[in-house]
Amino acid sequence: MSKKLLTFEYNDTDDKIEIHANELGIEYLIEQLEELLKNKNHLHLMTPSWGGDGLSEEKQGEVNRLINHVKVFNW
Repeated sequence: MSKKLLTFEYNDTDDKIEIHANELGIEYLIEQLEELLKNKNHLHLMTPSWGGDGLSEEKQGEVNRLINHVKVFNW
């Protein structure tokens, strides 16, 4: 089985956020969002170099900047 791929990347050229994921990454993101729905707080997704394991560190878009920390709020 392949390892999880989940990156959030900023594309300056088009001023957009891109989310890159494989099936395991999408399943992980869904699990995290479902947990957020239950606890009505926030969640942190971080790369290993930022102390997490939720996000991958391998940038997928050639011109993109990798985002190392994503914080999602449930208001």
